[in-house]
Amino acid sequence: MKTKNEIAFAAITAKYIGASNCRGSRIKVTSQRGSKIYPYPHELSGSAVFAYAAGLYLDSIKQDDFKQYGENAEGWGELSDFSHGVLPSGEHVFVRGPTSRNGGSRLIVSAPDLLHTMRIIHANAAESPEWIRARIDAVISKVERGEA
Repeated sequence: MKTKNEIAFAAITAKYIGASNCRGSRIKVTSQRGSKIYPYPHELSGSAVFAYAAGLYLDSIKQDDFKQYGENAEGWGELSDFSHGVLPSGEHVFVRGPTSRNGGSRLIVSAPDLLHTMRIIHANAAESPEWIRARIDAVISKVERGEA
């Protein structure tokens, strides 16, 4: 079993499973530790549904570790440590990167800004190198200031 310091990246995915003749709607949550299916929380909506299910899953992993090892052996942290995104398939992804000395996963958190900047650069490929550098420098500065 890995220790708290050995996990560099963690990913949790959550996807909707529609109702069948026998069961209501559900959310399937998966990570490198396996998967679990939870009833759809109808009192919630939007991304909160998937965050709720991912939080339940993360809690179950930590409870399993505590029962077996007396601690959160793999150092999964809290769901608030994870960045959230949605794939084109509609699957929700929660990712945590390596923790910096300041306690944040700044590179992973800044990925949406980086992607947005790359899309702008791609759309304006005919622009000068100075224009491109200015867009990239803005994102780098934001990450270095800890704003991303």
